[in-house]
Amino acid sequence: MKTKNVCWLFLVYFVALLISGCTTSSNNPNDLNDDVRMNISFVDQNGKDLLNPKQKHAITEQNTDIYYLANGEKKKVFDNNLDHPKHFYIWYAEDLDTYFMTLFPNRAFKDNESHSSVTYIKFADGTMDTVKVKAKKADIWGVTKVWYNQTLRWDISDQQPRKFTIERDITEN
Repeated sequence: MKTKNVCWLFLVYFVALLISGCTTSSNNPNDLNDDVRMNISFVDQNGKDLLNPKQKHAITEQNTDIYYLANGEKKKVFDNNLDHPKHFYIWYAEDLDTYFMTLFPNRAFKDNESHSSVTYIKFADGTMDTVKVKAKKADIWGVTKVWYNQTLRWDISDQQPRKFTIERDITEN
């Protein structure tokens, strides 16, 4: 009987240890503990979907990189052990006939009044756009505002899904 109780105690301890190891505060885009991801569509000046791989100047996962601002420096992010190692992915919304980039922005929120972070998107043409995210923490981090190149593009008070469209000026060569 004593051995049976020890086995149960060990099992409970082991399960508790596993559960406690599952919480994380990393910058892993696959973390479901925080609500920070956003969906961005990109169009050219003529309204053509730049995330559509059939477009001449398509934005793809291969020709785009993400950088996080960390300690005053831009650091390229790539984690090959993740489902989305570049901290974004591109997908097609059939009901909207539009492609979207789901971006997992920098979650290195500072414990100061603004609780903001900065993410950079570097495109194939060498240009780099800036995404600034303001967030607050209740049980999890939740985005409250998103600026794209210093223009407010989404605010939680709008009570709309966190998605927006960016127009990029594509000059033909």
